[in-house]
Amino acid sequence: MSFQSLTVLGNVGKDPVIRSLNSGDSVANFSIAVTERRKGEDATVWFNCTAFGKTAGVVENFVRKGSKVLVQGRIQTRTYEKDGVTRDAWEVVVDRLSLESPKADGVSTGYSASRGDLDDGGDIPF
Repeated sequence: MSFQSLTVLGNVGKDPVIRSLNSGDSVANFSIAVTERRKGEDATVWFNCTAFGKTAGVVENFVRKGSKVLVQGRIQTRTYEKDGVTRDAWEVVVDRLSLESPKADGVSTGYSASRGDLDDGGDIPF
């Protein structure tokens, strides 16, 4: 079930997990941490993200633990069972990804990808 759109700017918590679907398409799973200061204390919210196709390839090649990324996508819920208990999981299905981390030489990549741009066979511009 899909809901509203969401834009998240934060840091990737661990290296993305990349796998292949039966169709041959790639899927990337990663989490983004957003930390804000509330009443003198830091509060961190985690967002689980899933990217498909060529956007997953961009994640595989350029996103690592600690990378700062901006993702735009739709919120999706799914239900699963673990230890006999039915649970709901929320995730952001990535429609657009922007790499916000600076390169080692201090120059920002400024690269952004969206499913529509990349799924048309476009090349990565760097």
